[in-house]
Amino acid sequence: MIDIATGYLRIEAYNTDQQPVNDAQVNIYHTDMKAENMIYQTTTGADGRTEDIALDAPDISLSMMQSNERPYEQYHVEVIKETFDIEETRNVQVFPENGSTLHVELQPSMQDYQRRNIRILEDHKMWLAQVNFNA
Repeated sequence: MIDIATGYLRIEAYNTDQQPVNDAQVNIYHTDMKAENMIYQTTTGADGRTEDIALDAPDISLSMMQSNERPYEQYHVEVIKETFDIEETRNVQVFPENGSTLHVELQPSMQDYQRRNIRILEDHKMWLAQVNFNA
């Protein structure tokens, strides 16, 4: 059983001109093999940023030894704002005892509806190398 630690995530929402987007809704989902569960919801401030959001991550000791388990937790982040497409980023990595920033560029909606743009992040390269080395 892996102990649980805490990592931090901040979301920054900007338009295509790199201007902050105020009051964008941010939804964070924890994913597992069975379902997606929304675990946190907030909005961006006038600076386009959320507060630092504390999220579960595996204990840092997992990063200090060879293992086939990820030394970080993965989350999906969805950013929604009227007149912009919905931006979804999957597999956002949260490491224990560290802070990360996810920069999201909101695309203007070109139709009467919001499209969903999905970006999928790859696994962390050092973890992939370790897993392949152990194979």
